[in-house]
Amino acid sequence: MKPLADPTSQGEGGMRADVPKSGANAREFGSPLEERDRENATFLKLKKKVADLQADVALLQSDIARLNLVLVSAKILAKKSGKFPFSIYFKLRQKYKRILKEIRSAQLSQLAGELPPQSGSESSGHPAGYKAQILSQLLPQQAPSAISFADIPLAPHTVFDVELLTATLQNNVSPTGIVISFSHDHYITTAGGTQLCVGMEEKAAREQGFVYLHAHPLKPSATLMLPETSSLPNLRLSLNGKSIGVVNFDDLVSVTDRLSKTTSISVVIHHLMGHEPDSIGRIIKASGAKAWMWLHDFYSLCPSPHLLRNNVSFCGAPIETSASCGICSYGNNRPDHLSRIRRLFKECDLTVIAPSQFVAELVERKHEYDYRSLKIQGHLMIEWSQRVVPITIRSGPVRVAYCGTRTPHKGWPNYLDLVRRFSHDQNLEFFYFGSAEPQDGLTTVAVTADGDEKDAMIKALIKAEIDLVIHSSATPETFSFTAHEALAAGAYVLTNKSTGNTARLIGETRRGVVFDAEEQVFDFFANNEYEKLVQEVRSRRSNEVAVVSYSKMTIPFLTSQVA
Repeated sequence: MKPLADPTSQGEGGMRADVPKSGANAREFGSPLEERDRENATFLKLKKKVADLQADVALLQSDIARLNLVLVSAKILAKKSGKFPFSIYFKLRQKYKRILKEIRSAQLSQLAGELPPQSGSESSGHPAGYKAQILSQLLPQQAPSAISFADIPLAPHTVFDVELLTATLQNNVSPTGIVISFSHDHYITTAGGTQLCVGMEEKAAREQGFVYLHAHPLKPSATLMLPETSSLPNLRLSLNGKSIGVVNFDDLVSVTDRLSKTTSISVVIHHLMGHEPDSIGRIIKASGAKAWMWLHDFYSLCPSPHLLRNNVSFCGAPIETSASCGICSYGNNRPDHLSRIRRLFKECDLTVIAPSQFVAELVERKHEYDYRSLKIQGHLMIEWSQRVVPITIRSGPVRVAYCGTRTPHKGWPNYLDLVRRFSHDQNLEFFYFGSAEPQDGLTTVAVTADGDEKDAMIKALIKAEIDLVIHSSATPETFSFTAHEALAAGAYVLTNKSTGNTARLIGETRRGVVFDAEEQVFDFFANNEYEKLVQEVRSRRSNEVAVVSYSKMTIPFLTSQVA
């Protein structure tokens, strides 16, 4: 389509085009400006239709590809068993029941316009719910790509070489030693559970006299980086909580080797995302000491850190050659991902630290790596005691909250659906606590916890007198700060049995409800079952006080305070 002419532009010879400004002709036929607006509107409508059709085609191709993968797996099974296809059907029906359910709920079915709205549909913008929305936008994870010097956003960072970084660390070194830690992002400016853990560790390290050097990828990546990146200045460094500049892996290896001759160096891995495992292994070897690796999520088992097949369903970490991996968007990358992490474990003397018994049990079942030992250490511990004098608890509407990161795998779409359904109930008030932008229909309380103010969420929940906290995660939690913080603030937690350590915590403390499925929370409110529970919550809050202690993370292990 040719670009629309500007009716106010000059014509040939510099003469202005004849533009009627008013009168009958202008009203009957429309002014050129009106004609242009109509043509633009028509053009935009056609453009939108083309875009919608292209999106539909892409989704259909994606569904066809996934169905073909199921067909290939069926043929493999049929060939191996030598049985009739009908018996193979029964095997497939059990093995792929969940997978086929996802396919049926994806955009392919939505094109017929027959699916009614389901849980989370309004918040996701998809008539089949937020999971179908995720599937409709799903793309296979790309393998790690090569990056160049030009790809790295260096400005305005100082670029360290071996001499400059060595001198900087020597000027700050202490007899206690140096801790070099790795994670996937800048814990000082990014909110989250892992980031809070790194912040707590940094503070504990400085209190014990350590120099704390943290490194994360300057150019973020969801995958492990290629070995070729080791010579690029892609590591952003923070020293004792302050950003100092960037360095490449090769130079950091050399600096570690130099300093290890006179200083004790410990290496702690909080996350491998965006890093090059072999280079971290070289740093560990250069340090001359054993290293520690935290299991904050499941990235050591899969490039999907939450073990969500196609970002929707918990898969349980099957072997990488499984049919389940074959139809997952992370499946192509998983064999190489696991091979590189296995090599890190094999070549380095790693001690694994799990934040909960739940994770430790999962690791013992699924982790095939050679680690020195497995430790269990929670991030936050709670003890309750009776108040000497009971406090007065407010009456009135029940206050319900969602805390922390607003993502589908944490249950945010379900919470929005709950708010939508019950926002007109005068007996309920809905809140959001976290660092994201305010949300319509919710009272938003800005909260950002860090190493210096780690109890910020507990204080905010206490001040707001929250009764119930919704924790409807689609994947198991390895620890869950927000669930512990809710209990410490005197609230109860509503969760479901798929939430891992959260479900175990609520089951053991009996301070909340563990549903069989995340959707049951809607019936719980519709049937007013929450009223009796809130009476118990408020009675306990009146008579009990929580005493909270926070973990010092890896530091007690380094100082031999923990065996």
